[in-house]
Amino acid sequence: MIEKIIPIIFFIIITLFNGYLYLYLKKHAIKVSKEEKKGDNFFVKKKYKEAINIYKNVLSKDEVNKRVIFLLGICYYMIGEKDKAIENLYKAVILNKDDIIRIIKAYRLLINLHLEKKNFNEAKKALEKYGYFYKQIKEDCPASIKEEEKNRYEETIGWIRYCEGNYSEAIKIYEELIPLWCDFFKKKSRIEKKIYSYSDIFYHFGIISKHKGEYKKAIKYFKKSIKDGGPESIFSKRSEEEIRKIVNGEL
Repeated sequence: MIEKIIPIIFFIIITLFNGYLYLYLKKHAIKVSKEEKKGDNFFVKKKYKEAINIYKNVLSKDEVNKRVIFLLGICYYMIGEKDKAIENLYKAVILNKDDIIRIIKAYRLLINLHLEKKNFNEAKKALEKYGYFYKQIKEDCPASIKEEEKNRYEETIGWIRYCEGNYSEAIKIYEELIPLWCDFFKKKSRIEKKIYSYSDIFYHFGIISKHKGEYKKAIKYFKKSIKDGGPESIFSKRSEEEIRKIVNGEL
């Protein structure tokens, strides 16, 4: 009798568990509208201006869409609209309080934006927040994400030192960091590379190489920035200008 009951009980438990799992996943699933997906498609293709138009339309119907606000901030960052990027990225930090990775990415971009505006006090404040949340990355986070965020953190520190005029320390950081990034890019799949642009990082590598007088390396990194960023990227445009200066001897 017991032998017949046990399989039935086991079946009921599995059924209940599967039902609970389905409800949990349904509750916590990220719902993305068709319009958002259309914007995402432009985002991945580095067509940031078209993505911005769609994301703005999405936000006109759902003004606290934390995912779209985050992506909109990135789009503005990539095309060089600093003030709009800052506004949206600070909103993203507040709305995405349950997503450490988005918070980290947002603060990193905010640091770069404040540095570009020569607002070093705000950059330092953003760095403090960035460092705090960077330390909150969980142990169970995928190794590739942890590796990327570690590299990005070190790169951010190096770029801050460069913008402050502490060139020797910046160069020291980048000399150790660039080989790590190159190794990381080799391991990263094409699909992963397409999601977020590394155009700004390649641009920074180019600037550091140029400062060291390594002009061939600088051109190589500037070309990578152009290729990775696409025609709308502000870093692609800056890289094109840097290549022109090197070729024309405007050093």
